[in-house]
Amino acid sequence: MHDHLQDPLRLAALAASGLRVPPDLAPFERLLHATRTALRASSAALVLLDAEREEIVCSVGVVAPAPAPLERSAVRAASERGAVVAWSDLSATATADPSAVAAAVAPVRSVDGWILGGLSVMQHQARTWSPDELDALDALSRLVGDAASAAHRARTHATTHDLRTPLSIVALGTEQLAARLAPEADAALMRMIGMVQRSAEQAAALLRRVDTSPYGAGPTDLSAVAGEAALDLSLSGEVGVHWDGTELPVLVPVHPSDVRRCVENLLTNAVRFARREVRVHVAIDGVSAHLVVDDDGEGLPDGAEGTVWERHRTFHRDGRSGSGLGTAIVRDVALAVGGTVGAGARPSAEHGSSSASP
Repeated sequence: MHDHLQDPLRLAALAASGLRVPPDLAPFERLLHATRTALRASSAALVLLDAEREEIVCSVGVVAPAPAPLERSAVRAASERGAVVAWSDLSATATADPSAVAAAVAPVRSVDGWILGGLSVMQHQARTWSPDELDALDALSRLVGDAASAAHRARTHATTHDLRTPLSIVALGTEQLAARLAPEADAALMRMIGMVQRSAEQAAALLRRVDTSPYGAGPTDLSAVAGEAALDLSLSGEVGVHWDGTELPVLVPVHPSDVRRCVENLLTNAVRFARREVRVHVAIDGVSAHLVVDDDGEGLPDGAEGTVWERHRTFHRDGRSGSGLGTAIVRDVALAVGGTVGAGARPSAEHGSSSASP
C-alpha cells in the first residue's frame, strides 16, 4: 500500500544512515530538546520509517512512546507528501506520543535526499501551528539528518583506523606462514591458512570502501563465492556443510566482498544452530539469482520469519545467538540491489531455511 516505503534504494539509504543504531543518542536528544523548546511543544520525537513499521530513535516529553500504526502514522503522511504537515486535531492520525492532540511533522532526509522518517512535535492540547513554526521545524529536521551523517562518519572512521593495522599483520603473517609450510603441510592445513588470509583481505577491502556508496558494483559470481565459503566452513568439523550449487557462473551486481560477507553471515548462523548438517544451494531463475541456506536445527520461534532480519534481534539466550547484525546486513545488501530475503521452514522438512535473492 505504501510503495514509497518499500523502495530498495530508500531502504539502503536508511540502513547506511546510522540513525537506526546511532553511536551516541545525546546529540539527537539535544536537538529534540531544542525543537520542543523552540516550538513550545509538549513533546518531540525522532521516528524512522522501515518498510513495514515505525521505529522510534528517541523522544523527549513522552511518558510512554509507542510506534504508530503505519495506516494512521503522521510521519508516514509527511513522508508521502515530502513536506511538513501539521494537524490541529489528531483524531484520525497517530504519533509517537499517545497523549498528543495536535502535531506537526517534518521529513528527515538522507544526504542524498531519501526520506528516512520524520521529526515530530506534539501538543497535549488543541493547537494551530503557524507558518514560521513549521519553517523552523523543517530547518531543525535538516539538522537531524546532518547530525546522523556526521556521527556515522565519525564512528566509521574511528573503527577503520583501529582495524587496519591488525588486519595487515594477519594478512602478512598468514602469507609468510603459508610460504614456510608449503609444500610439506597437508591440504587441510593449507586450506585453513588460506581461509584466514582471505578473511583478512576481505575485511581490509571493506575498510577501503567505507567512504563509497554501499553494496553496488560487481558483477560477482555468487556460485563460486558460496561454494568456497561452504568449503571453508566445512573445515570447522562442527556440522556437515554440503554444497548443492552449480558449476555455471551465477552473476550478481554486488561487490565481491559484500557477497562473501552475506554468504558467510547466513552460513555461520546455520552452522551455529544446526544439529548435524547445513545445505547451501545457488540457482538462477530467469534473471533472478537465489541463494538458499538450509539447516536441520530447531528453527525460528513462531512469527519470527520477518523480524529475524532486524538489527540486534536475537532469539536464543543460551549463548548461541550473536550480535543480531549478520542477518540485517544480508537484508541491507539484498534490498540495495533490488533483491529480497526470506526465512522459514521448508515444506518438506522441519528444519529452517534462509534465503537471499539479489
